[in-house]
Parts: sequence; C-alpha cells; structure tokens
Amino acid sequence: MSKVRREVDALPHNAEAEQSVLGAVLLNPTLFPKAAAILSPLDFYKTSNEKIFVEMVRLVEVGVAIDPVTLKESLASCGELDAVGGPAYISSLTDGVPHSGNVEYYACIVKEKARDRIALRAAQAFAEAVVGRNGAGPGEARVPVNSAAAVLQEAIQNLGHPSRIVPATTQEVLAAAARAVDWVVAPLFTAKGVRILSGLGKTGKSTLAIALGISAIEGAELAGAFHGQGGHSVAFLDAENRLEVWARKLVSICQGLKVDPARLLQTGRLLYLHPRALFLDDPATLRAVIDTLKRAVITEVVIDSLTAVHQKDESRAGQMRGFFQEAIFRIRDEVGAGITILHHHRKPPPGADDPSQALRGSSDLRNVVDTHIAMSRGVKDRNVLRLDVNGQRESEEAGPFYIRTDWAENGSLTLSSVQPGDAALPKVESAKDEVMALIEGTPEGEIGRRSIVTTLRERGYVERTINDALTALISTPGARLKKARRGMEMIYGLAE
Repeated sequence: MSKVRREVDALPHNAEAEQSVLGAVLLNPTLFPKAAAILSPLDFYKTSNEKIFVEMVRLVEVGVAIDPVTLKESLASCGELDAVGGPAYISSLTDGVPHSGNVEYYACIVKEKARDRIALRAAQAFAEAVVGRNGAGPGEARVPVNSAAAVLQEAIQNLGHPSRIVPATTQEVLAAAARAVDWVVAPLFTAKGVRILSGLGKTGKSTLAIALGISAIEGAELAGAFHGQGGHSVAFLDAENRLEVWARKLVSICQGLKVDPARLLQTGRLLYLHPRALFLDDPATLRAVIDTLKRAVITEVVIDSLTAVHQKDESRAGQMRGFFQEAIFRIRDEVGAGITILHHHRKPPPGADDPSQALRGSSDLRNVVDTHIAMSRGVKDRNVLRLDVNGQRESEEAGPFYIRTDWAENGSLTLSSVQPGDAALPKVESAKDEVMALIEGTPEGEIGRRSIVTTLRERGYVERTINDALTALISTPGARLKKARRGMEMIYGLAE
C-alpha cells in the first residue's frame, strides 16, 4: 500500500505549460476565450496558477481587459498577490512563452495532466477499497472486489468535483447586492437567465419569441409593454417548425417593426439553426451547438421547443433536472447567453385557470428556471395574447400583459398593447387596470375604496366585478403595485 501512495504523491503536471497558458493570455488577452473553453481553474496543479486563472475569469466577467497591471491590481485588492508569488511572478509569466498563438495546445497539455491526476487518485481509491475488503488495511470496502468498474467509476465521479470550495468574499456579496437587475427585455428576460415561455399549441409562442428576440437585438419597444436592451445577438434552435414557416413569421414581424430581416441575418445578429435530430442530450450534438454559438458570439438563445430537443421522460423530475444541468445550463455557462425555451401546456380540466400549474411534464420544471411566462389567447378575441409572469427569480412578478396581434394585407404583423377598458379584456382584468390607474394618478391620502368603487360604477362596472378586481390586486405582487404601495395599503385596510 505504501508503494501505491508514493507513486500517487508524484502527481502528473506540466509547470511550463501552465505558465505558458497564463503568459500567452497576458501577451494577447483576446486568446483568453480559447483557453477558458478548454480549462477550468481546478485543472491547474500549482495553486498560484489556479488563483491567477480565477482572477482572469473575474476580470473578463466585469469587463476589464487582462494585462499584467490589471491582474496585479485585482489580485492585490483581494489579498492574493503575495500568495501567488508577488508582482515578480506575474511579470515572469510572459518570459519564455514559446508562441502565444499556441495557447490551445498548451491548455490541452494542462487538461491532459489534470485528467491523469484524477485517474491516479481514482486508482488509489480503488486500491484502498480492495485492501480494506481483504482486511489488510483500515476501513471496510463497501462493494465486492469483483465490482472494480463500479468502484473506479464512483471514484472518478467524486474526484472530478472541485476539491477546494472558496466562499464568496464580503466585498463580492455586497457588490453583487448593489448591482441593479440587468434586463435583456424588461420586464420579462433578465441577462443570462433561463426562461420558459409556455402555452397551449398554436398560441403564438414562436411568433412572440421572434418579436422579443428582435427587440433584444434592436433595442426596440414592443407592444408598449416590453423594452429591449439592444446590442444582443440571437440564435434560434428550431426543432419544431419548417424553415418556410419560421421565415414567414420572421419577415412579417420585421415588417411590422420596420426592421430589415436581411440586415439581421447578414450581420450575424440573428442566427437560425434547424438541423435534424437536434437532441441536446447527445454529447456530440451538444458540443457542436455550443461551438457554433460561441463562434457566432451569441448572447441570447431561443429553443423551440423543449419536448423536441431531448429524449428524456418529462414527467420525471430527476431526469429533467439532469437535462437542464448537463445541457441547458452548460449552454448558458459556456456560451455566456440567456436561454428562452418554448414549452407546451397540458390541456386544463374544466374550470381550471392557473397557468403557473399548466406546464406539461414534471411540476419541478417551473422551479428549475429563472423565469416562467405562461401565454394564452383571449377568450373574447383570439387575436389578443395574455402573458402571465408566474415566476421571476431576480425581480418582482409583473403583468398580466395583454397584446393584440394585427395582420395587415401585405402580411406584416403588428403587436400593440390592449388598453384598459378595451372590450377584448375580461371585465375583471380591465377593472384592475382602471383601479391601478386611479391609484397612480391620485396624490397619496386622497383616494380610498369608496371613491374607487364610485368611479368604476360610473364607468359601467358592476359591484361584483369591482370587488373581484380589488381582491385580485390585494393578493397579486407586481412592480406597479409597489409603485402604488400607499394606495394599496388603504385598500387593504378598507377591504377587510
């Protein structure tokens, strides 16, 4: 046993390759994405090199260019400069780099040595299990000796996880709390969030997703309710529509928004992928998708639809969580993009009207993502779409939103907001908007339940509709309610 331990203590590594990776990045910071695509910090054998790579990652995340000065300053600010060898070691990294353009080759050497270390540690764990079972060493083996494959596989899986877990510093926590919510399309999509846009079949999910994607690219306002940040590049992974169907929707929406679709496609701001058998739970397909999205510098991804891109059992929470961890979150992290997934609702039983519980498959799906938006068509007018934000991890839930879709004779599609009082709105929803408008438009202390009820009666609402609207407002969180907190407090007190 002592012989095994002595051999494993001399763990494989290549100090020159590790330093060459870091030095190449310092000489040419544009090479960092290539190194980061191959390596994680834990692939470095030398702790100081690991810490330096971690700091490079942080600099990129906050938008600071990597160079010796910024790296030294960043390490010094978190108290790690001396721990990695001081300014002299940072400066020495750029000395003797054979060729900075070979950073991927150096990174592969580092990665290979890291895998060798994992394999040797796994072998040691297996040897200890065998010795323990035969009574020649401490402990007892949990599995028979002839289950070598099982022991080795478990050891490799365990050793593949991070061996050093570093807590966030006080500065990092407070700085994160101070950052405002970064919206891609407010108030629906947060930056690098994973969302599900769900609804029954033929409710216009693909159409709306295209419109929201264009808003993210152009920075356009959509339907008077949604505001795109602009500057994004959006890729559509379409496993549901034929190219002709999707393309006609794109052109119609672009016409309505007065955007040239050819410009979006030619400049690479919009990418459309529709390969056959787009199963993201296939490692080769997933790798090809990630590589394609990274080359195109995509910042937003739309997947249409969830059911069509995997071969798992959607009713089993464990399988779906695994799929999100192994595929969806990996795309988000490696590409650095937000992801919008289109999904289907199950048909509701008679009398049911809870879109948050209508997702097809495991009920845990809603909890896996950052945002869930349920979509449905209006009862009175099928050209009216209703959006309910039923789960928003980074902000308060908003809505419901009502959007009208108008098709012109030339084929263009225009999306517009449905105003309070519109006959297409359900009476209660219209009354809720009227109440909020009254609260927001009246100085504090000058409005109460009685004046609200009187005003709505004059506008043609019956008592039951008014009561239902007030009850719904009291129990529904949202950004608009926050703005009208004082008015809502009065309604709370008067409505009991």
